[in-house]
Parts: sequence; structure tokens; C-alpha cells
Amino acid sequence: MVTGNAGKRLEADSTTGIGGENVRRRIREITCLDDYKLILSYADGRTRLLDLESYLRDKTGPRSQQLQDRNYFRTVKVSELGETIEWPNGYDICPDLLYKMSCDIEPESLKNDAS
Repeated sequence: MVTGNAGKRLEADSTTGIGGENVRRRIREITCLDDYKLILSYADGRTRLLDLESYLRDKTGPRSQQLQDRNYFRTVKVSELGETIEWPNGYDICPDLLYKMSCDIEPESLKNDAS
């Protein structure tokens, strides 16, 4: 906890910085799974599962339709700043939406599923 202007106490967490400013989470690594699912590993140690199947089904633009090709979907990469994911055609997803659409998972559960 930090004391800010006028003696206000301000809380900081992983989504909001001191004073309420937006802090971007950094994605360290992406792992592609089947059925348009991705595992996002964040620099803060969190691991999240993102299922984009229904999201992509509702998209109609030419760049988003390319992502419906499973082979093209797997060309996803972390953006240069690490804030989001992107594809070679320039399609990306808002970092906040990425986080809201995904859910926390334990990395250990992935090892159990693989065995």
C-alpha cells in the first residue's frame, strides 16, 4: 500500500497501478492447443487458458477469417511489446479483452493432462 496525494491510500494490484492507471500485463509465451485454444504464460507467473473458437466464429472481416484456418491460427506470436498476441496478417486482440476472455489455470494441470 502506498500513500498518495492528499494522504489517500492507494492499492496496487496486477491489473491497476498505483493511482488507478492501467498497467499492461506482459505475455512471455504462447502455446497452441487444439480447437483454437491458447495457453498464455504471463511475466507475472500467471498462466491462462484462452478459447477463441466462439470469438472467431462471430468475426466476419477478411483478416479474422484467415484465423479460422487452423494452420494459420497456429502462426500466432507474442507482440513486440509483449502486451498481446498477433498474427502475420496484422490481426491482434485488445490486451484487456485477451485477459478477460481467458481464465487462470495451474501449470501443473497441463503436465497432468499430457500424461
